[in-house]
Amino acid sequence: MENLALFAPAGGALALLFALYLSVRIGKADPGTERMQEIAGHIHEGA
Repeated sequence: MENLALFAPAGGALALLFALYLSVRIGKADPGTERMQEIAGHIHEGA
């Protein structure tokens, strides 16, 4: 049980780091063509 008490916080920290990595990667991604950006804008307005 002591090992589980160590693995749980470490796993949570690892998950947060992975989420940060994905967020940065998605933020740097190409937004697409002008038409794709237009459609995304309409979806954003509708949401």
